[in-house]
Amino acid sequence: MEALFKNAAKGQYYKTVMWIGELLADAAVREEKPNPSRLVLMREVYEKLADQIQETDLPLAIAAMERAVEALNRLRTIKPNDMEISTDLRDVAGKLTILKGKYSTADSFKDSVQDTKVQRELHDKERIVQSDERMEELIAQAQIRYDADPTNPKTINELVDLLCRRENEKDEIKAIGILVKAYEQTNEYRFNMRGQDIRIRQLNRKAREITAGKDREAAKEHHKELLRFELKVYKDRIKHYPTELRYRYQYGIRLFKARQYDEAIPILQEARNDPKNRTTCNLYIGRCFYEKGYYSQAIDIFNESIDAHEMPDDDLGKGLHYWLGRAYESDGKAEDALKIYGQIIQWDYNYLQGDVRKRIDTLKKRDNNPIK
Repeated sequence: MEALFKNAAKGQYYKTVMWIGELLADAAVREEKPNPSRLVLMREVYEKLADQIQETDLPLAIAAMERAVEALNRLRTIKPNDMEISTDLRDVAGKLTILKGKYSTADSFKDSVQDTKVQRELHDKERIVQSDERMEELIAQAQIRYDADPTNPKTINELVDLLCRRENEKDEIKAIGILVKAYEQTNEYRFNMRGQDIRIRQLNRKAREITAGKDREAAKEHHKELLRFELKVYKDRIKHYPTELRYRYQYGIRLFKARQYDEAIPILQEARNDPKNRTTCNLYIGRCFYEKGYYSQAIDIFNESIDAHEMPDDDLGKGLHYWLGRAYESDGKAEDALKIYGQIIQWDYNYLQGDVRKRIDTLKKRDNNPIK
């Protein structure tokens, strides 16, 4: 999608840019881990497009600049302390205001721009924080547009965005219902996926609340419920997108968490064909082997991954070393385990709340008191 988005802009296929850009933005929102570079790309392409066509197609230029503002708004939520983003947002929003001002002289738009209520709505929809009263007004206005055109992706996404902004469960349930209905009417799976993502966020939010309450049994049961739902979701996504490796990656991790190691290993082996997730997949494959007692296979996987990993002392690198040490330890190779554990505490003395130090002490005591 990114390649098509960039190349369509380069070839001046502006309608294609707007079409694929909407799909790309939708996919970016659904990503498990937000990718700021995608939002930067969208901002740059849309802003450049708007600059190029403002003299020839002002309505399309406004639509493109609005998307540039939206991309920067999302980027600011990911990096709220980045002042450069705030500055860019102010500048791009200023350019949008100028474009809309130019359009206000056209007869087709003159009456609506002069309507202060519409002006206020255009402004407020770009803001992240709203009063409850104003948010209710925006939702009501979006609801009217949705009711008039309930299969239009733009009206659907606009209403769903507003309903989910406050993290109010009642509004989110309504949003899920809208997305389910859209899926049934259009058979576009992305609507179903977005509804699933909202439900996952709800379950994660509840998990944090339960954990904060320190009811361990309730937290355990709730995490089981979340895991069951995520297994169902990612299995379904693999069925609809069999070549999308990132869904196999997410499904494989959930299978591991569910202790379904025989099912997880082949899924993760397929998912590691994606270079972005290869090392993490190998970490989980090695851990599956470890849990099954296949220590020599786990050792081979961890060693191979460590050799290929460029930053041995980052979180992933330390994780690979830790589980390599655990595999050596379980395989009766105490000397090798001590060497690996010793490297870890040189990087991070209190790694895993001191677990590595305790394992070193235990292994040394065992060496000093061999069983006869």
